[in-house]
Amino acid sequence: MVGGLGLIVMLLCCGVGGWMMWSLFPKMTSNPVEVAEIGKQVLDVEIPDDFQPETAMTIDNFAMTMRMANFRHKQDKGTLLLGDFQMKLGNHDQKLDIQQKLDQNSKDGPKLQMGDSKVREFQVRGKAVPFRFSDAVDQETKKKFRVVEGDLEAPKGGAFIKLIIDAEAYDEDAVVKMIESIR
Repeated sequence: MVGGLGLIVMLLCCGVGGWMMWSLFPKMTSNPVEVAEIGKQVLDVEIPDDFQPETAMTIDNFAMTMRMANFRHKQDKGTLLLGDFQMKLGNHDQKLDIQQKLDQNSKDGPKLQMGDSKVREFQVRGKAVPFRFSDAVDQETKKKFRVVEGDLEAPKGGAFIKLIIDAEAYDEDAVVKMIESIR
């Protein structure tokens, strides 16, 4: 009897612990249809034709929900990242600085030294939202880039959009059109 009860308790503990650990790991996909769908869930925006779905990540556990979709330029001249997050525990008004953590942990891509920046406001969902347009230089290759980024409010958290593109491939009209398409 005691052995049976001990077995049940052990199975419960291991099962709950295993489920909690499994829920903490991100789910990754490189299926273009799934990446596009996650991107649409994150931010309803018209992605420029030069970008195609590459990878997406979702985390949904007891503490938070986070989704990110990465789109790569067809000629490998840049990336467009859409992300959102929602805190389920603790301070629901807490804002995670996901972009900064991504920049610090990025092993792939250029190591950018940010230069001149200009902030422009756009009307998004009826609110003025600042977007930062920056010049940047790859510290290793000295290649020039343009970086456009903005943080948006989401119904239950925050969202962001970040574009890093080779300065030669940068099309400001297309970028403005994309930002103005956010619904």
